Amino acid sequence: MEKNRKSLSLEKAGIEGTTVNRFGVFLGVGLISTLAVLLRVMAQRSEIGSSLFLGYSASRLALIAALGVFFLLETALSLSVWRSALTRARLIRRLESVRSGLRTGMIFGFFVVSGWMLAYVYWLPDAAPALVARFLPVAFWLVFRFLWTAGYCSVMFEGVRFDSARIGKRFINGALPFALCAIAVLIVFLPPLIGLEADSFDWQPPGMAIHWGQLLTASVAGSALTWLLCGLKKALPSRFSEAGRRRFAAAVGFAAVWAVAAALWISVPSDAVLKNSYFMEIAQPGGVPYPASDAAYFGVWAESILAGLGLKDAVVSRQLFVWYLSLLFRVAAQDWYLTIDLLTATLALIPALLFLLGTQLSGFGAGAVAAGIAVCRELNTLYMAPFFGVSSSKMFLSDLPMLLALSAAMNAAVWALRANGESASWRRWTISGGVLGLSLLIRSQAIVILPVLALALISRKALSRRAKVSALTALIVSAALVLAPALIRSLRLTGSVGLEDTSIHGFELTRRYSGDPDYEPLRIPGEPAADFALRMRSETIAFALNRPAETAGFVLNHWTKALSESAFVLPFGLDYGLSWRERTSAAYQDLPARWGRASVWEIAGLTALIVLGLFSARRRGGFLPGAVCAVYLLSSALGRYSGWRFNLPADWFVYLYAAIGIAAVGEGLLRALRITSEAGEDEAAEPTFWSRSPFVPVFLIAALTAVGALPALSSAFRADQIRPLAEDASAAEAAAWLEARGYDAASAAAKLTAAEEIRVGRMLYPRWFYADEGMTSANPWAAYRPRPFNRLGFVLLNRENVDVVAPLAEMPVFAPHRADCLAAGSRAEDGVLIADVVICPAAGLAMFAER
Repeated sequence: MEKNRKSLSLEKAGIEGTTVNRFGVFLGVGLISTLAVLLRVMAQRSEIGSSLFLGYSASRLALIAALGVFFLLETALSLSVWRSALTRARLIRRLESVRSGLRTGMIFGFFVVSGWMLAYVYWLPDAAPALVARFLPVAFWLVFRFLWTAGYCSVMFEGVRFDSARIGKRFINGALPFALCAIAVLIVFLPPLIGLEADSFDWQPPGMAIHWGQLLTASVAGSALTWLLCGLKKALPSRFSEAGRRRFAAAVGFAAVWAVAAALWISVPSDAVLKNSYFMEIAQPGGVPYPASDAAYFGVWAESILAGLGLKDAVVSRQLFVWYLSLLFRVAAQDWYLTIDLLTATLALIPALLFLLGTQLSGFGAGAVAAGIAVCRELNTLYMAPFFGVSSSKMFLSDLPMLLALSAAMNAAVWALRANGESASWRRWTISGGVLGLSLLIRSQAIVILPVLALALISRKALSRRAKVSALTALIVSAALVLAPALIRSLRLTGSVGLEDTSIHGFELTRRYSGDPDYEPLRIPGEPAADFALRMRSETIAFALNRPAETAGFVLNHWTKALSESAFVLPFGLDYGLSWRERTSAAYQDLPARWGRASVWEIAGLTALIVLGLFSARRRGGFLPGAVCAVYLLSSALGRYSGWRFNLPADWFVYLYAAIGIAAVGEGLLRALRITSEAGEDEAAEPTFWSRSPFVPVFLIAALTAVGALPALSSAFRADQIRPLAEDASAAEAAAWLEARGYDAASAAAKLTAAEEIRVGRMLYPRWFYADEGMTSANPWAAYRPRPFNRLGFVLLNRENVDVVAPLAEMPVFAPHRADCLAAGSRAEDGVLIADVVICPAAGLAMFAER
């Protein structure tokens, strides 16, 4: 009788029995979780001396009391609901009326509490360790309750959205691709297990990794950003289409990721990052970070553009990056640290571009997690810079600019690959080719990805043969148009097309292909530079043809190492307790130890996420980033290079797939619990202005070609030309200048008259060295070599650059970088000008040699 009355009451309230059962499960699980956390907190006794009652401190007693009261109230509510059908019906109806707001509040609470946990456990472990130890169980309980409540706000009334038949069908249809994905990942992970032999020529350490706390941070922060963007998309006016809303939300996400990355990276003090930098040394007497080695090469050519000399009569490597550096120099107005911050802000576009790429391949969640990993990785790199060989955003190196260019090219290629319709396809591939052309002006090595893009285009089943031919033609022609100014200039200067200065690494490549680590290729006296480069190229080709097995061996060795280290950007084998406090730990780069510590579960778990990500994105061009990066790393291996700098432009594909896998698991769970319907909709399904108008790609290619022509035409912009004493100035004129400023006229005249050579130009990168001190590097500068006397060394910039050394007894008070000056002296055997007199008229400085 009583049972019938309860059923009648529920039917009158309009509530199904299934909903009641789900509500009972909801209350029961919540009650059990509260009891569990209460017992866990009670099991933690206070230290001797802080105990107030029964071995508990006052604060722990208050916490136990609060949890106990909550447990009693929850128990009373559960009993009341169980005993009274009317109470149960009223409560269920009340929950149904407020479930939308309650679900939003629960999700917000989840992000707040999980953010607190990550902040105090991984990022600020020393801020409040006692507080964290006390409240961590409660925080875990709150995280569980927030998610549990948010999920049941939907499931209670609508049920779990789980189509087992559809999932099974998709699994069967995708079994082969999934297996292929797994095999591809195993190829990456197995080589470290079977061992790799170190190459005596070059065995660089791996790039920087992230720890487990940072992976969790990227996942939680990515989830929060995805939640906000989905909310923004729904809040937009109805006049926007679904695809338009999605694009607007993606643009907001892009801007947000860029702003956060730029703020975090710039906040790391440049002085600390560059303290012991091999490429950006903080040099005296200026006390500012002047570039060295490869960075100095780029910096000097950027100064040449800034001085109005352009690229002179040389084919300059990384010419677009060099031109951009000159632009930063101009904007920063000789403020070195501002120049570095501007470059860092530019490179902060890398996580933003990875966000867009992940969004294209899967959805907001994948892009946000990938961007979070990229942000955390560079933060680690910046703090590790004083202790390990790294390439960071605060150095004038082309590694991260190439990553920026490659990620832009990948976004354009995936966008083109997913085009709907034959006319849209060729238009998008036209733009993609233009972006690829710009990336080739940063590193011509990127040409190796062109066949990969062409193969991806040709393999598209949805396009006719005619459409494929037109799209492929558009890709190649647009890339060639962007490169045309640089190629025409190279042809005019050298008689052949080229984008790189072969004198930089040509001899180094020959050394690596010699089979002898001690071999040093040298120019024969009187041998022209072109003939030397041709001889080096011939020696390299002869070695590869005569010793193919050895060549294949070290290429495969370096390629395998590069692929394996790409996987180790993820926290395989790192201590779970590693926090931000240990951000300079050597454990990040100790791969053998990390393999020894890695558990089967973490290897299997991360591998499963990577495979799932690759599998999930396969229909949206998901294989393209992996193929492009693998081919790029192979091209580095052909040069017998591997490790940090050489992997950096293309070692992100593994964590991109892991991010897609993480997002796939999270989004699948949220869709099953009906918390979200976000499924990574394909915005390409709706034609846009970009795909309809034939003028858009023409305009964009014209703009990209103009950008590509800027380095070649840089000498036309002569806003800051060198204006020193005339190059043919006599010794008498220089002596008069010195005499007018109070110097001993007779002594000055004698020094200038005795000088074998007088050179004028702009002083760059003045560095002070004591006797027997100096700098050596892979790209050496004669002005900074160790010498047996105290001296000031600098580069004198003009139509012909000159390395200058001024012997001085003591370090000068200042040496004006970028000052127009005159240097008079004699040449040493290595071609350096040993200056007896250095005059900087505008700076009012004169220095005399003291040997």
